[in-house]
Amino acid sequence: MHCFRISEPSEIAEARRETAASARAMGFSAEDAGRAALAVTELGTNILKHAEHGQMLLGASLTSARPCFEIVAIDHGPGMDVEKCLQDGYSTAGSQGTGLGATRRQATTFDVWSAPGLGTAIHVRFCPGRAAYERRDKTNWAGLVRALHGEDVSGDAVAVRETGEYFTALVSDGLGHGALAADASALAVDVFSRTHAMDADNLVEAIHAALRVTRGAAIAVTTCDVHRRLATFSGIGNIAGGLVAGAAVKKMTSMNGTAGLVARRVQSFQYPYLADTLLVMHSDGLSGAWSLDKFPGLTQSEPMLIAAVLYRDFGKARDDASVLVARLS
Repeated sequence: MHCFRISEPSEIAEARRETAASARAMGFSAEDAGRAALAVTELGTNILKHAEHGQMLLGASLTSARPCFEIVAIDHGPGMDVEKCLQDGYSTAGSQGTGLGATRRQATTFDVWSAPGLGTAIHVRFCPGRAAYERRDKTNWAGLVRALHGEDVSGDAVAVRETGEYFTALVSDGLGHGALAADASALAVDVFSRTHAMDADNLVEAIHAALRVTRGAAIAVTTCDVHRRLATFSGIGNIAGGLVAGAAVKKMTSMNGTAGLVARRVQSFQYPYLADTLLVMHSDGLSGAWSLDKFPGLTQSEPMLIAAVLYRDFGKARDDASVLVARLS
């Protein structure tokens, strides 16, 4: 996703132009692209009014069965009363108070998390022709990938595969930054997508072998047996994984090395999980010291909102960043 820092009106205008251009490139009509661009203006203006600064992330949906465009707005502002702020006419900044409610009506999907003193995260999705959003996979998951500031592409990537028995997720972090790192992660995703095996170790070994022609990457695969409620995690390098059930977080273990270069051992570890557990995987663009304890109600929110708050509070500005969140129902 393209990341825009929001601290002045010119940055909102830049994000709006990028949204309109990207949506049109995806095949959106001028009207549909305009609706998405207007939402960027409304959400960016809210950030300036209420939080003074924040971020917006824009890009194509990774989870939709058809091309859809997504907007994520995050800030560390005072938070808001969500139900009141969605009512037309309600405003704490002297405006007409129609922006957030209008954005929800125009969007295909609209989700928000906010808490007093803990800021706000809003996720908006637009599908062309006002068509309904159709999730590509049965499992409800989200992936957020952001390039290092100043780079055109991210060296990180996420991907999932699903059968009737298994949900399998990949996170890859190409060594370094820029195009060569992105090439390594793109190849990891390609091998992950084409390999018939669902076993985590077999997938990691296949990716490790394929990446020998690249500069290498940190990779991790989690395979979840949905009937047995058993997650198998296999990783090479510093991709982190965790299972969140209520207030408990079970961190998963990765082996040392770099896929495509040096991996002395490929070994998976198994973790049983309860219903409605969250799977969280991320690159080292996020601190491994994350926790969801201080965010009331966030674990019950949509996966993209959880990913956005984790990125907002634990992301590192000087690295590519990626985080994948899946609800293992």
